[in-house]
Amino acid sequence: MSKFYLIFILLCFLPFKVFAGGSVIGNGGDPIFYFLEVTRSSFVETIKTIIFDPNEKKKFCDKKTLSDEQIEICRDFLFETANQLLTLNQGLLKTSFVLKEEPLLVEGPDGRPMSVAARTLLGPEGVVEFHRDSVKLMAPTLVLFLIAHEFSHKALFQGRYMTDNEPGGPFATGRELLDTVASAIVDAAKRNGKIGSNYGIRDRFDCLATVNGTPLGNRASTPRAFLSEDLMSYEISLSRNPTDSFIYIPESTSSELVFRVITHEPSNCRDKPEDSANRSTVISIVRVYKNSDNGPREEVLASQSLAGYNPVCEKNPVAFGLSNGNVRFSCKYSGAEATTSSFLKLFSYEFEFNHKFR
Repeated sequence: MSKFYLIFILLCFLPFKVFAGGSVIGNGGDPIFYFLEVTRSSFVETIKTIIFDPNEKKKFCDKKTLSDEQIEICRDFLFETANQLLTLNQGLLKTSFVLKEEPLLVEGPDGRPMSVAARTLLGPEGVVEFHRDSVKLMAPTLVLFLIAHEFSHKALFQGRYMTDNEPGGPFATGRELLDTVASAIVDAAKRNGKIGSNYGIRDRFDCLATVNGTPLGNRASTPRAFLSEDLMSYEISLSRNPTDSFIYIPESTSSELVFRVITHEPSNCRDKPEDSANRSTVISIVRVYKNSDNGPREEVLASQSLAGYNPVCEKNPVAFGLSNGNVRFSCKYSGAEATTSSFLKLFSYEFEFNHKFR
């Protein structure tokens, strides 16, 4: 066999007073974290576009519903705080995001506790907390609005940190000013293609096919398919669906050996016994006959079921593999990345590219 190929088809308010704590969800691999981080990237790139593009500077906050004085302070706010906002969202010391299950309570305009989707401390210190159930199905534009509003509370403007309930210059309240700034950032993001309408996640693998002791490898990237609206259960697969990365080597002119992986995750990597019992990964080497009269025909040559195993989960090994004869396939999970796209459906992401396996 002289050539081998691996083909990859693939509403927010500032809290001044915290009334309740709450447990952090997941192990850092919760899809909502990925969604928040990719939206943070959109936030950063949008701010850079606004401050460096003269046309965007002119368009920013230019709305017929605003008075000239309101447009001026809206622009002044972003241009004065832009460097602070970028510092808070880039580098090793960027502000952390924390996901909570329990409702987030803050002091409302009437002095009473009120429930919110996100909260943070006034000023640059402290994390930004998000209520998972409130943000899990938000469109990327709404999450971007939420992030822009919260970080506006953390930036110094005209010598003070803007609160929600105090006056905001020509705006009745600080909330109205910050909402206007956040809305203008979202508008700029949409104009410049920095934000889409839906989220998706793709999981990355470094894979090898070893034939007669010769290793041949490349990277795979495959969409994560969510099975429920709470985004807690999902499947990850290689070489199964048309949108998956396909990992194979030609065996003859009419057949190829395919490495197939199917992972079922019921509970977002939680450690409860009942969750582990329903978690599994099945790996197999399948011979696929390409030229049969009734379409491709398959023959399973080797298979292994790994009960309780998901390479995404932090407490599980990231590497797995299977051999048959002089052929061995192996993959190592290398992480996940989120994306926003106007072409995505909420529970599926299509990603494809072709690459020679050499």
